[in-house]
Amino acid sequence: MGKPLNDAEAYLQRGNAYRAKGEIDKAIADYTCLLEMRPKVAHHFYIRGETRLLAKDWEGARDDLSASLLQGVDVAAAFEETFGSAAAFEEKTGVRLPAEIAELLRPREGVPFEMDKDARVALAMRYYANDELSSGLAARLAGVSRVDFWYLMGDYGLSIFSVGDDDEL
Repeated sequence: MGKPLNDAEAYLQRGNAYRAKGEIDKAIADYTCLLEMRPKVAHHFYIRGETRLLAKDWEGARDDLSASLLQGVDVAAAFEETFGSAAAFEEKTGVRLPAEIAELLRPREGVPFEMDKDARVALAMRYYANDELSSGLAARLAGVSRVDFWYLMGDYGLSIFSVGDDDEL
């Protein structure tokens, strides 16, 4: 992979360049660094999710697209801007999208995206456990207060206290 960067915009631009060259894994890695630096920008989840579609990482794409939808990104419009439609994507890539991904990319026409609470919490926990979101941002994604999120963390085997390699117990 390329040299580490200090600026979120540089990760975005380099990720875009990798994607344009077809180096999808490198693009996803840069978009992940971008999200670590700027996790509050919901559109960045969309960008990585769209790129994960190209990698056929259906679970990662579903999670990122759902996270961006839950934060107000019109993923159908963004996807249409890039590919035109799910059918056009499938024709261009020769890959059939799973039904749940196609549903995420369907225009909502004023109807907000809905996800059941347990699924929202599980998605938020996954992002928190992977250090992609702080507990506050993960709580917002889950649709619960930060305190409620902290209580729910135990159900997922997570702690609000993180112990790094350099920390002593």
